Amino acid sequence: MTINDLKKFHIDNNYYVNIKPLDKMLGCYVFFPENVLQNKKSVTRTYIISKDYQEIEVFHTENDKTTSKTTITKRFNTRLLILEDILLRSISRNISKDLVLIDGGKIQSNIFEIVGVKLSQEDLKLEKELCEFFLVLLDGKAVENIEDPVLLNGYEQVLECFEKGGL
Repeated sequence: MTINDLKKFHIDNNYYVNIKPLDKMLGCYVFFPENVLQNKKSVTRTYIISKDYQEIEVFHTENDKTTSKTTITKRFNTRLLILEDILLRSISRNISKDLVLIDGGKIQSNIFEIVGVKLSQEDLKLEKELCEFFLVLLDGKAVENIEDPVLLNGYEQVLECFEKGGL
């Protein structure tokens, strides 16, 4: 059995994290499947980004109850914070990043493209640096000596999200 066979098995049995773009809004909808072994029910999260890209409102639905929380962001870290939240919640359910799919694998895109946020060249540069710092965090190390105060503030938000296990 190959990795692709295992992935197909999980997809065929609806055991994957499914990300869908939102119509006429910035953001995405995400379905996290039930994990019987961990006694975790299925969960949906809807991420809605404000038009100025400075807020993410997250609607969390579990057991037919919906709660919401708004996070204030920097323009350049909005997309990364959503990706980070999805990955951390997937990891907590023991779901491989290979089973985090956009529209059930029907759309060959990435989360940064489907949420609809368009960044300036300056914000893209900051986002790229922040993504590099995020990869260091995933390796279990903290980044020190960030001199740019704007980038430092964005990194602190990413670090806080990481430490809390999500948004």
